[in-house]
Amino acid sequence: MEPVHETKANPCTKCGHVIEYVADLGNRVERAPRPGSFAMCLECGWTMIYDEDMRLRDMTPRETNDIIGDPRFIRTQMMRPILKRRLEKWRQRNERRTDQA
Repeated sequence: MEPVHETKANPCTKCGHVIEYVADLGNRVERAPRPGSFAMCLECGWTMIYDEDMRLRDMTPRETNDIIGDPRFIRTQMMRPILKRRLEKWRQRNERRTDQA
């Protein structure tokens, strides 16, 4: 699975689902999100941007236009149902490890 990062818990600005884990789909190098990185809610598919304080916010019209052709964005949209299942399995394994420690 792609590198998964635990992040500051943020609600989706559309559906309210709390996003606390993200997977970097664009690189083979593990990289946590940073200001300006986009995130997609796996529940509703809404795409947002991390601001300077690492809070999720809605994209501006310009940011939306800039991201539409981004291969990472297209891949994330196409893989959302699969990623949702993978992330849930990853979360369960991680919680079991924490409980065993």
